Amino acid sequence: MTRTVWIGGLVLILALLVLVLLVWYAQAPTPTRVEVTMTVSRVRLVVGGDRPSPVVDAIGTLSAQLEDFTQISLRAATLQRADPTRIPGSIKTPGKTVWWPRDADSSLTITAGTLPMHTRVTIRPLTQGSDASLKRLFVQPGDSAIFEASGTAEPLLDILLLGKDPIARIDPGPHANVWIDNAATVSSIAPPPATASEWLRVTPAPQQPLIAVKGRDDRLRINLELPPTDGLKAIQNEPIPVTAIDITRQGTHGQALSALLEPATIDYPDVDAPSNRIPAGHFLRLEPDGVFELLGFGLTRVDGHAAIALRLSGLARVARSGTRDFADDHRLSHFERWSRHVTWQVLAALGGALGAVVALLAGIKSLRTEPQDP
Repeated sequence: MTRTVWIGGLVLILALLVLVLLVWYAQAPTPTRVEVTMTVSRVRLVVGGDRPSPVVDAIGTLSAQLEDFTQISLRAATLQRADPTRIPGSIKTPGKTVWWPRDADSSLTITAGTLPMHTRVTIRPLTQGSDASLKRLFVQPGDSAIFEASGTAEPLLDILLLGKDPIARIDPGPHANVWIDNAATVSSIAPPPATASEWLRVTPAPQQPLIAVKGRDDRLRINLELPPTDGLKAIQNEPIPVTAIDITRQGTHGQALSALLEPATIDYPDVDAPSNRIPAGHFLRLEPDGVFELLGFGLTRVDGHAAIALRLSGLARVARSGTRDFADDHRLSHFERWSRHVTWQVLAALGGALGAVVALLAGIKSLRTEPQDP
């Protein structure tokens, strides 16, 4: 008798332990497929895949300022140079000056000086009302692209590429002003620039209208002055593999701040689960279990300021938010995934229907077998 009690007690304890483990396992968050939509002021993307990805297809711009480059090259049909003895006006307009026509070679090359980080070149369309555009900005696998929109009324977008030998291409329009700030070597120009700054007017050759920009060994910075726009404007329509994403910005005192400008939304495409909303200003930490796919990437406005709109999807190993402690975990538990999955819901519905049919048949059978009154 005692032995039977001990065995029964041991079995009961083991059963309770298994039940506790099953409950814990069912309630534990697990990597979950999510789709996140957000509007931010800054984002850093680490590109994945096995080949270069075009993180930008086209961004219309009123001007493009280039920094941290080693070489800018284009084919020029015509070339004019401002009188270097006269001081040009602002970057937007060279003011009244004398333009010297120059016979352009088949190519024009601007090479940064001895301090490339201090050399800046600004490209601006000459024809009023026309826009230039940043075209096909490629990022190598493992490299980073940082996009940061200005928090001022003037719509600016700063792009920083961090990686090996970054390259960008710019369409300057049919005619363009090129402002070279600080000494640089310019081919097809004689005599060489006599001052620290240089103004050029260029008509790109029709057969090769794009300006190629080669960054330094590990970086390239492009600052764009955006045209006014009210709605969302896509800058990339192809999915981009992303291995890491950072949605923070730097405060005035160097502290990390959230870059969320509007509430973000986390949806669960694999299950019938309610969406989660992350308030604006809260931190959002996302880490993929493999890679995310950046499905939507565009520019918009929030309170009159430029902003970046993102939509990404993938299996999230980490999906947390909060003010500073990331207290909210937005992954689903095993039980939530099982109970809310469409397959399980269909099976439950079929089981319920089958149970109803069995109960109905049993009721009919019991009615038939009841004894009749004499």
